[in-house]
Amino acid sequence: MRPRLSRASRALWRRRWSALVVLVLVLAAAGTWLALVPRRYTAVATVTAVPQTGVSISGLGDVENTLAALADSRPVVQDVVSKVGDRRSIVTLRREIVADRRPGTNLIRVRVTDRGPKFAATVANAVIDTLPLHDPTGGKLVFTDAGRAVPPASPSWPDPLPIWLIAAGIGIVLGIAVALVRDAAAVRVLRPGQLEELSGTEVLGEIDPPRDAKTVAVSEPSAITAQFRRVRVALEFAGSQTPTRTLVVAPVGADPNAGWFAVNLAATLAQVKHRVLLVDADSGELPRHPALALAGDGLAEVLAGSTAVSEAAVPSDIRGVSVLPLGARKLLAAEPLLELHFHRTFAELDDAYDIVLVSAPPLAASDDARVMAAGNSLLVSVAGGRTTLRAVRREFGEVRRMRLRLIGAVLLRRRATGKT
Repeated sequence: MRPRLSRASRALWRRRWSALVVLVLVLAAAGTWLALVPRRYTAVATVTAVPQTGVSISGLGDVENTLAALADSRPVVQDVVSKVGDRRSIVTLRREIVADRRPGTNLIRVRVTDRGPKFAATVANAVIDTLPLHDPTGGKLVFTDAGRAVPPASPSWPDPLPIWLIAAGIGIVLGIAVALVRDAAAVRVLRPGQLEELSGTEVLGEIDPPRDAKTVAVSEPSAITAQFRRVRVALEFAGSQTPTRTLVVAPVGADPNAGWFAVNLAATLAQVKHRVLLVDADSGELPRHPALALAGDGLAEVLAGSTAVSEAAVPSDIRGVSVLPLGARKLLAAEPLLELHFHRTFAELDDAYDIVLVSAPPLAASDDARVMAAGNSLLVSVAGGRTTLRAVRREFGEVRRMRLRLIGAVLLRRRATGKT
């Protein structure tokens, strides 16, 4: 339980300004409502009713309660209207007048609630003045004023204090909820364990992106070369039971390092004598890795049937890797070429290549990567520190829903200051 509370506390601290804005807005709404809502004022008058000396009253039951019930009766209110004028209807006044007997006493309390403080006091006094005229005992009671009503100085409704307290409580609860929701939507993936839990798949490795995403980092021994080697070994192990020649590599969301990752993965596979065809299938607008930024016919023309893979594929500067460039972006975007011809084209590819590695567009951008991965294998890269938890849940959930062969995920770690 403690770690959860700790995470919630950190989330609230990160989103404290969101929570504060919600609280201020709720309080402002409460203040506006208090300023605009009509005030109601309650005036109170009391009277006593006791039998005259030596007079016995029997058969009337509780006389005080009877008198209290008469206070808002039509006959009494009609007499009150004749005294105070017809500023309110009889129906309205009957709703505004409430009378009761104070327990254990002969006091009858008359309360009148109205939008006008002076009018409320006038009506309350008129009621206790009118009650003796409607004595149910026929004049056997002695009525005595026990307190004349005075215009109230402050409204009885709305009461600002409970309104402010309620508004503050609602604002705090809503503020916390908004802060947690925003933080959950904005928190970025940072750790392999976190990624495995969210994606439901194995993390095959972690890679440190370079400062320059145009390099081939595995061309010489380095820490990054070792990281790619671990990913390659994990890939070969994961694909050993049900191997496929075509591996689709796609980021969760738009990532300037996605092309760099695909190129270096192809180079790593080529280091163990695999003949690799690197296919650029990302028609997005992000800058391309130099190894992919080739002019001329490419994937679009191959799928359109105007050229063959053997004619469009170009040997790269990376030993063992050939590149099939994107080709005409507009052609690929305008026609459903991927759905119609991708699988057949690469299923019929000759044995010139051991691995076809497809650099696909982000999962969040389109269904292209999922279409190409159907019947093949899918490897997903996740930009650490940039990809939200919500995006990971959503895109990997869609992959599982389509029952694609997800071979694993790779975490591209957030680059630390000074890393090359």
